[in-house]
Amino acid sequence: MPPVTDYRSPFAGILTWLLSVGYDLRSSILELTDNSLSKISSNLRVILFKEAKLLSRVIVVDDGTGMSLQTLCESFIIANVKAERDSEDIGKFGIGMKSAIMNMGRQIIILSRVVGGNIVGLYADVDQMKENNSPSPTEVCENVTGEWAVKYISQDSWEKFSSQSSGTLIQVKNLRQKCQMVYERAKDILMSMISTSYSLMPNQCLLQIEDTDKPSDSSERFLTIVPNDLFYHGKRECLDEDAHETVLHIFSGEPGHPNRVIEENTSKRRITGNKFTSGKSDKPAYYEYMALEKNKGYHTNMKEIDRLPTSSSVLGLSNTTLLGSIKLRTIQVSETQFKNEAELFSDGDQLHGDRKGIWFNRGIRTVGFAKKIGRKIHDRTTMAAERQRMLVTFPAALDDEVGSKFNKQMEDKELPSQILTDAIYSIYRQVTNPWVDSDKARMEKKKEEEEKERLRLELEDRKRWEEEQRIRLEQQRLAAEEERVRKAEELRIKQEAEEEAKRALDEAIGDNDGGQEEVDGQGEEEADSQETDSQETDSQETDEHAQGQLDAQDASQAQEQTDAEEKAQVVVDDSQEQEEDVGKQDTPSNSSTSPSNDVEGVFKLTLQLVGDNVCVSGDGGLNLEIPSFGKGKALMDWLSAATPEYIHRLFA
Repeated sequence: MPPVTDYRSPFAGILTWLLSVGYDLRSSILELTDNSLSKISSNLRVILFKEAKLLSRVIVVDDGTGMSLQTLCESFIIANVKAERDSEDIGKFGIGMKSAIMNMGRQIIILSRVVGGNIVGLYADVDQMKENNSPSPTEVCENVTGEWAVKYISQDSWEKFSSQSSGTLIQVKNLRQKCQMVYERAKDILMSMISTSYSLMPNQCLLQIEDTDKPSDSSERFLTIVPNDLFYHGKRECLDEDAHETVLHIFSGEPGHPNRVIEENTSKRRITGNKFTSGKSDKPAYYEYMALEKNKGYHTNMKEIDRLPTSSSVLGLSNTTLLGSIKLRTIQVSETQFKNEAELFSDGDQLHGDRKGIWFNRGIRTVGFAKKIGRKIHDRTTMAAERQRMLVTFPAALDDEVGSKFNKQMEDKELPSQILTDAIYSIYRQVTNPWVDSDKARMEKKKEEEEKERLRLELEDRKRWEEEQRIRLEQQRLAAEEERVRKAEELRIKQEAEEEAKRALDEAIGDNDGGQEEVDGQGEEEADSQETDSQETDSQETDEHAQGQLDAQDASQAQEQTDAEEKAQVVVDDSQEQEEDVGKQDTPSNSSTSPSNDVEGVFKLTLQLVGDNVCVSGDGGLNLEIPSFGKGKALMDWLSAATPEYIHRLFA
């Protein structure tokens, strides 16, 4: 059997490996948006297509610098590691884009154009490539026309892209099972994770998700993604404490020795007890870190040095090279802002409730979320620990030190470099421990303020209650006073009425006595007159003048007698009619009617005892009720004995 001369791996085996490296829909889309953002794009869209309620197709299109045909073909070579890379180039392993698109779907089309160049294209049917056992794309076009393009993309997509002066379009369809998510859920996941993965959007790029399920003229079709800066650069009001920032420089070590980790300190922080770092913005201090020994404190693995290493021999080491620098930013989020952050994540997302720890940014993109790096970095006795976090921003050149994998994701464990792990841990604890103490003091002060506020509110409530009671009692007093006045007025009116009735009764009784005296006096005068007339008749002495007067008087009396007789006759007739009417009615047992044949006249009166009062009714519209003050029967008897003419004259 001849020896093996071709050591190239068959594509079927490579594809199997690529599909097992951990890319899902989210990480695959982020891989493609990373590439677009690194190409100085100002507009970037992720276009989603729906079929039978599921995500069926994805397009990522930008207006960046684009690729030539040569660059496009090289980008499709698996594990094509560049000998020299730009420091800002986020690629390293040469498998990111290929692995992402092949993990998403089985049919891939890529179109690209540089300024002033033709549109170039590449089409890959992954199943056909696997069948051919070849990593070569299915078809390549060096000058794409509409006729070629619409075999793989829609006419609308082609027209929009061909109008751009530069940029790249990547379409993936015939999605794999793990990416065929419910359309709305896929949209929400991408919105949340893309906004969280880019804390700062470079080049002020407009990044949108286009929802093709919405009408083209709908405002909901284009969803703009706003980066969530969870480390609040320039937003001090969102923090409890001033952010602490420092830089770690990674230098190569001697062969067989670990790389060196040196901090360039420009801000004061407490290391332990009364020991503080001495760096200032205009005069940095340098501290070199070592691995922490077992059971040693987080302040024992650093020592101050004079300066940063150079290429010459320093401290007995030579050939020292700067591999890269890492920026650290440690913050403690305010309680209010921490609660507001939860709205950025769905309920099932771990970050909804747990955002403490170390976050890692590889250039512009977050690749590690809330990691613990294999250390106990939180004091769980205070809620401040839940709001503390550190951002570690590192370049792609330090992937080996930090542990960023080819899919730009990190596992939650110690970093490959123990010295770097311990340096990050020590700085984190040195910064956050005083904040824990401050938070305890702040919580105590908050409790005191809350207690004062509680007492103040309690006092206000007490005063309010007392005022309400005072008002209620005053209202009750006023109501009682009004009732007293009302009753007093009613009593006064009643008493006045009773006094008036009593006065009327007294006057009636007095008039009756006076009337009897007047009648008696008239009788005496008549007797005297008769005696006088007899004497005048016997004397025979008549004065002519007196005789004339007597004659006139006799004539007048005669006329009066005639008038009285006529009047009596009329009254008698009326009285007879009234007697007939009264005879038709029942007469109560406690009523009395004066006789119609009294010598005093022809007046008809009816007396009736109603309750304790006497009702009098009769001729001339006489009708009144006389209070008796407890002596109703006696009053009834007295009135019954009086002459009808007198009663009528008294009350008419």
